[in-house]
Amino acid sequence: MKTHSIITTELTSEEKRRMRGVFRARILVFLLLILPLAGGLGFIVYQAVMSFVDGRPDIFSYAVPLAFAGLCFGAARYIYPYYRNLAGYAGAERKEIVEATVESISRRSFRAGVVLFTLKTEHGVIDTGVDVVIFPDLGFGDMREGMKIVIHRVPGMRNELLRISAKGK
Repeated sequence: MKTHSIITTELTSEEKRRMRGVFRARILVFLLLILPLAGGLGFIVYQAVMSFVDGRPDIFSYAVPLAFAGLCFGAARYIYPYYRNLAGYAGAERKEIVEATVESISRRSFRAGVVLFTLKTEHGVIDTGVDVVIFPDLGFGDMREGMKIVIHRVPGMRNELLRISAKGK
């Protein structure tokens, strides 16, 4: 494995401003969408479980708790990591800059026109299905194997990068 240098520097005022905006948007989405949805789903699961206590279970009494468990496992991968990062947004002052080389890039397309990329560097793997780039300076479609890139990230944040740019830009 190649060695790579990690440079630590201060966040720019634009990056801090954008991170505050993302913080506010996620809190708003949580309060207006996720919290009411979780409350409603919790009530439905409660009713399904109570049908066992009452002695009159039906097919939904089995299906609803199983579907809820599946939803929780999906949320653990696609929703929870971004809310865990909120504490990092509030107090972030520094970022790490990593220079890397694109070793391989693969593209996956879906029927709805969604294109996902998996980028492998000596630093690690970036999957656009899971990882988020807040400042998209360089599109994944513009990257090529062997290309030198610069990855900006806040220490301690998982699944989120501040920016990816071409080296020299």
